[in-house]
Amino acid sequence: FDAPLLTAISAGARTKMSQYCSQDFANTLWAFAHCGFEDVPLMEALSSEAMRQMNRLELQSVAVLVDAELSCSSTLLSRLQQAVARFLGTVPGDVDAWQGAGYADALSSVQVDNFGHGGNSIIFNCWGIVSPGGNWQSHAENVVMQHAASSERASKDGLVHKRVFSYAEYAVEARDSEPLSPRSGSLLRENGLRRSQDGDEHLPSSARCWINAFTLPINHLVDRALCAEFQLLEELVARLLACARRGGLRRLLLRGSVQVWVSGSCCLSCMGAFRQFQLLFPGLSLHISCQRD
Repeated sequence: FDAPLLTAISAGARTKMSQYCSQDFANTLWAFAHCGFEDVPLMEALSSEAMRQMNRLELQSVAVLVDAELSCSSTLLSRLQQAVARFLGTVPGDVDAWQGAGYADALSSVQVDNFGHGGNSIIFNCWGIVSPGGNWQSHAENVVMQHAASSERASKDGLVHKRVFSYAEYAVEARDSEPLSPRSGSLLRENGLRRSQDGDEHLPSSARCWINAFTLPINHLVDRALCAEFQLLEELVARLLACARRGGLRRLLLRGSVQVWVSGSCCLSCMGAFRQFQLLFPGLSLHISCQRD
């Protein structure tokens, strides 16, 4: 990065920070983080101004500021916690309810695409979803990094594509009068790609009826069915139902564990997909680790 240029930009931003709107905080944080340039005076100014505007900040920017771990973050966290609690109270509580408009209405009401690492951690905790063990997380990260290095994606028309990966390993069995042999496997998906990483054609649309992706309120033009997490869960649901052979209610008899590693913070569409998966397979222990953006 060009340190003198970024220092000059920082100085100019600090003089205009009193004019910042809510989105400007998130944009400034993202830009300097993306450049890998640490500017303590700028971060202190952002924190101070965010506190001054705290009651006017949009919730999406609050989530970004909390994750930035600035001096204002602990104060803003309480507002994020309250918003997440209200949101959780509107999330459908059973499988059938997810086929209605309840979750879409909840997203429209909250006007947030992503609660960030901090907000999502609160949600996972409420749903009883914990992180996998540290050794497994390191293993998953190595798998993803090796895949990413061997499958570079060229930028198109000068646009930079943010690569997001989701990796999972599962081990399940069915416990009833017709027990299944234990089944295990792994999946790796990348956002934006509709072909599975092992070269097989991706699932037909008929396989998507069990879980739904949702349009988000801010970036509403993005197809969330292309998210790495959703694609992974979409295929995992199909595999598990195939394990159960007859599908339907026999899915309730599956026992085992699913461990998931995601390279970034999940959007609220994918958070909803994880909840749908959890409700579809209540006998499976779901462990998720999302890396900080």
